[in-house]
Amino acid sequence: MTQAQRVIAFIENFCTLGGSFRGQPFILADFQKEIIETIFAEDEDGRRKIRTALVGLPRKNGKSILASCIAVYGLIADDRDPNPLVVCAASDRQQARLVHDECKRIIQDSEELSSVCTVQKNEIRCHRNNGVLRVLSADAGSAQGMGPSMVIQDELHIFRNDELYQALTLGSAARKEPLFINISTAGFEMDSPLGRMYTYGLKVQSGEIKDDSYAMVWHGPSLNSDFDPDDPEVWKECNPAW
Repeated sequence: MTQAQRVIAFIENFCTLGGSFRGQPFILADFQKEIIETIFAEDEDGRRKIRTALVGLPRKNGKSILASCIAVYGLIADDRDPNPLVVCAASDRQQARLVHDECKRIIQDSEELSSVCTVQKNEIRCHRNNGVLRVLSADAGSAQGMGPSMVIQDELHIFRNDELYQALTLGSAARKEPLFINISTAGFEMDSPLGRMYTYGLKVQSGEIKDDSYAMVWHGPSLNSDFDPDDPEVWKECNPAW
């Protein structure tokens, strides 16, 4: 079983939806499976190929639930690190709390997952591998000294700088196969953490930059494209969950 197949199987067997659909199994849509397959691609030796991924999704396309499920997978079932530290990073404390609460709900709504985890105020611990899932906000000070095996940055378009990201990147150097997932709706500023990562992704996709460890999956109008934001066909094209 490939890494991507493991992630898909974990989510569909153990994770459930929230809100009005709380308790219902999370059956991944094709575009969500494609995102997972891109992020968790393997090289010819079976090692994790992608180390940094940027995922762009419009609102109401299942962005946050997907990110939270991947974080819970990284805590409990990721076979690439025997002692994981998963960091869910957000721009501020309020957004970080939303991420933590969704991971908490996913675990507490599953008898199997809750049996191997303890949910605390600011972190979740897994007993089967001594793993930790922790949430951090960019306004909470330095992350120096942390060595995450997986980092998920939610709503990257709100981040004002990349200081937290750089600190976590430095700390992950001691990990065997670290993975950074950046997921966001579109922003407005190209001179921003999201804008720079998006521009870099375009250069990787065009072949201008050779970087097999970087992947970008972007659902939305292409840069400088001419489109009618009031056209329902554009809405459909840019929203994969349509």
